[in-house]
Amino acid sequence: MLTLRRAELRDWARLLYWRNDPATRAMSKTGKAIALDEHTQWLKDALVNKDIILLIARDTAASRYVGMCRIDRCSRPREGSSGDEETYGEVSIVVDPRCRGIGYGDQIIQAAVRMTREQMLRMAGRLSATDLLTTLVASVKADNWPSLRAFTECGFVLKVGVAGAKILILECSL
Repeated sequence: MLTLRRAELRDWARLLYWRNDPATRAMSKTGKAIALDEHTQWLKDALVNKDIILLIARDTAASRYVGMCRIDRCSRPREGSSGDEETYGEVSIVVDPRCRGIGYGDQIIQAAVRMTREQMLRMAGRLSATDLLTTLVASVKADNWPSLRAFTECGFVLKVGVAGAKILILECSL
């Protein structure tokens, strides 16, 4: 069974290892390796940032950590409106290099979508309409077939992608 928990500072080494894996870097926005001091400062900042949810995925049956999911609260102009904005969550995942190809990506995404839906339902009466996430968005490199498959298997739909596009945008309604 896969569980998600909030990341903690003690996860720094695991997160850095996953982030600096060559295959992860090849599919990231920058592609560069992250230095320890830069990573540590980013993690400290991310853990206290109310607009970032950083989750660690663990396979409890196998008793091992298998990946992470990050959801950043973002805003954009609402489709078909003049000036209104909507809040959405930008999702990114990393599967431990030793655990790739066995379905953990799907499980991490499914658990993150389920957790976000449940959290939004619990908070619906306490948050303004502009603070509620109604959509999750994933930006995936067009040649990242494992991530494209995982996100589409989990209900994400291609929203933006043109011939020759390097980044595809997939969305999932909550």
